[in-house]
Amino acid sequence: MRLTSLSNRAANPLRSRSPIGRVRACTISAMARAFALPDAADHEYVIQGPEPMTYAEAAARYAHAKGLYVVKVPLALLSALGLFSRHMAFNARMMRTVLSYPEQFKAQAAWDTLGRPTTTLADFAKRG
Repeated sequence: MRLTSLSNRAANPLRSRSPIGRVRACTISAMARAFALPDAADHEYVIQGPEPMTYAEAAARYAHAKGLYVVKVPLALLSALGLFSRHMAFNARMMRTVLSYPEQFKAQAAWDTLGRPTTTLADFAKRG
């Protein structure tokens, strides 16, 4: 059994209002259920959370639940900072890659076998 976890992706996460992604706040509980079910053996499941949202929405909800705030940095600035920092260069490449692939809901098989996730991003943030 292999679980594939998808995160939120949007063409422009800071401006998009369409709910195109699903947050992965349910991976651990889904794994536990999968190991307990004989029918789940030798299957690959896409794990996606119960709430569709953009990166910007996910960041705002997570930050609010943790008592933090979100700082928005344009990707061009992050790329420029990457000239001086490998960490920033890596993050810029990752964000550019992630944002270039729109996410689709693909977790129906996992939901049918393992159950629909009940943990929201805010619940996940409050736990840890």
